[in-house]
Amino acid sequence: MSSCSPAEPLSTAPELRSGWVLLSADNGVVRAVQAADGREVWSFNAGSALSGSPSINGNSVALATLKKSIVLLDLTNGKQLWAVTLD
Repeated sequence: MSSCSPAEPLSTAPELRSGWVLLSADNGVVRAVQAADGREVWSFNAGSALSGSPSINGNSVALATLKKSIVLLDLTNGKQLWAVTLD
């Protein structure tokens, strides 16, 4: 199992839903782990720390960063679906 190293302290509470655990680190890295066996499936660098926990809705993951970006990812593979920066 891969895990966040001490160099990546967790910045928000883990999100647990639909068999997934999402962890976010102070450096903006989000990791998706299968709840059943703890295996890391993907990671994504949001470019900034998150302003709150990742949110799972269906097959999507929504992230909001401290740099006012909103990012939507595919839950199964971590690929970015879209991103927008708020004014």
